[in-house]
Amino acid sequence: MAGRIFFGVVLILLGIAVFSGMYVGFNVWDYLPIIFILWGLDRIFRRKNLSFLSFFIIVIGLLWLISNIYDIRMNWIYITLSSILISYGFMLLVPSNFKRNRKLCIKSYNNTNSGDFDNKQIIEDTNIISHNVFSGSEIKVISQTFQGGDVSVIFGGTELDLTNAKLYENSAKLVVSIIFGGIDIIVPDGWKVKVEGFPILGSISNKAKISIETESEEILYIDANVIFGGLEVGNKNNNDD
Repeated sequence: MAGRIFFGVVLILLGIAVFSGMYVGFNVWDYLPIIFILWGLDRIFRRKNLSFLSFFIIVIGLLWLISNIYDIRMNWIYITLSSILISYGFMLLVPSNFKRNRKLCIKSYNNTNSGDFDNKQIIEDTNIISHNVFSGSEIKVISQTFQGGDVSVIFGGTELDLTNAKLYENSAKLVVSIIFGGIDIIVPDGWKVKVEGFPILGSISNKAKISIETESEEILYIDANVIFGGLEVGNKNNNDD
């Protein structure tokens, strides 16, 4: 709910700025990167998420904003590579006691420039952390005590197969972030899936179905942030169609 309020306020302010720009005379689109900066700060301070993606979103927003303000010709290849390097630098500077406990997590950082799903994994751990930049991955979770995790893509894609997983105490939460990419999540037939998110020039689709004979109370909560991309949640039969 807080994520919807955050993006709702941002869109209202953006709409007011666009309208005001007609009379004040400034180009409001030059300040569009502020949305990325606020999003990254929201991930760090509200969600306590000191991940690579949080720093990457802030850094690329700042570099984009500086380029707009000072009328510097942007080269997205250099901006993206610079953002990746700076973000990893910040990750190294953050003290380990401030980072999330990742002992039970699998980390998947794939920054290669291949376009196909080249990073295939089978995961037995309780939580998953997967970040793909300019790449793709196929992840099959077989944990019997799955609690959720953080999955993100930037100019890439991820297929997350949860059909053989079981939820810890009947619930789990996934944080999904997509920028210019897509994520497909496949869930078992008996799971309930509740998705919260507000896509910006993107889409969120929840096609997960619950069998009438199933009385399971297993619930997967998904907190989705989608910009210029798509999230699709469904059962195996949905994805085979």
